[in-house]
Amino acid sequence: MTRQAQSAAAVLLLLIAAAEEARAQGRPPAGSYPCIVSRMTFSPVVGPAGPLMILAFDPSVLGTLRFDGRGGYQVARGGGRYAADASTGRFDFATGPLQGWPALFERNDDGDFVVRLGKSKVVEPNPRGPGVGEHRCTLRDGAGTPNAARGPTRRGGPGTSPRGTPAPRVLNLGLKGTLTFRESWGSNKIVDVEISTGRVVSRFEGSGPHASTTGETVFVNERGLLVIAGRDGTAATSFKDDVGKPENPVLSPDDSRVAYRIRVTYWDSRVVVRTREGLPVATFKGMTDPAWAPDGRLAMAAATGYQGAQAGLFMTDRELKKLTRIDPDLDDAAMPAVSPDGSRVAFVHHGHVWELGLDGLRQLTSSADGEKWPAWSPDGRALAVAGKGQHNVVMLVAEGSRTPVELRNEQGRSMQTGGRITWR
Repeated sequence: MTRQAQSAAAVLLLLIAAAEEARAQGRPPAGSYPCIVSRMTFSPVVGPAGPLMILAFDPSVLGTLRFDGRGGYQVARGGGRYAADASTGRFDFATGPLQGWPALFERNDDGDFVVRLGKSKVVEPNPRGPGVGEHRCTLRDGAGTPNAARGPTRRGGPGTSPRGTPAPRVLNLGLKGTLTFRESWGSNKIVDVEISTGRVVSRFEGSGPHASTTGETVFVNERGLLVIAGRDGTAATSFKDDVGKPENPVLSPDDSRVAYRIRVTYWDSRVVVRTREGLPVATFKGMTDPAWAPDGRLAMAAATGYQGAQAGLFMTDRELKKLTRIDPDLDDAAMPAVSPDGSRVAFVHHGHVWELGLDGLRQLTSSADGEKWPAWSPDGRALAVAGKGQHNVVMLVAEGSRTPVELRNEQGRSMQTGGRITWR
């Protein structure tokens, strides 16, 4: 190890030690804590029971909360002092603009140092309409944060490489690729999100998108047409089902066929397969959630939305003639996703994502609120999921971990999805 590398490592150890000492004393580690506000807002979509509520994440008017590590803090509105006692878990703002706010300092399951400010004083302009929520400020530099590069801001100081150049920012667990999904239940915007940078690109207006490895995207537009669009965004072909509105279409591995679900009545759900020109190929009654295997077989789940329906995971043969149940008689199975090598099927079982492989069943996720809509990374080593109890927040699950971490865009905000997710 070079002398510069040894110096950088020593600085990093000092930073981590200082952060742990501050934590032991109940003090937030020194650094910048960008703040967002999460709140419930009314969606423009009206359901059977009235206006739907969605969880929105926006930049907070607090801006960035900064701690000096010695009992002082600073926000856009000014600064003051805070009091903390690790033995009692007490933390509050004693003076300054945040005085009196209900506050909690903690280290969450992802290792982030977080300051949460209670709902009682969340009052600020809101372009989405009225709503109440909670401010959350998360450490994004220095020790203790997995989403920012650690290491020496100037030569020999935090935030630069040993040579003094700025260290690269690491977002979303350092994973790569592009996620495609509908932005939220209250939106018709279909977006691509570059995972490594958080860059969001609006692509189409519609629902149920699925992006193939070749760059084509299939989705259902606002008129109920099933549209297949090329990489450049222009529609290559489109057709309308003559029985019902397509839902959650998926392109076959060779892009020659598309499978989707239609709900004829509340009791009649079926998976339909057509050519990309709209010619009928096969229909599977009582099925939902189609997902292609790389060899051209089609996985799907039994539709259980009505009384007496039995759960199960099923797989066709390559000719789409024979349908075989593949799970060990589970009482709950939905939303299958076949791994890129075809050897495993991820699916939702009692609110969490499980894996069915040659060696049996294995639970893949275990967050407090549950998960749905699993999507494999292109190398089959990670997953993207939607939070079941977190208003469909998009999350990532790294290899070897069962704890999902929220996907962040360029502004550090989490994102929601209005349905299934594709990772390519």
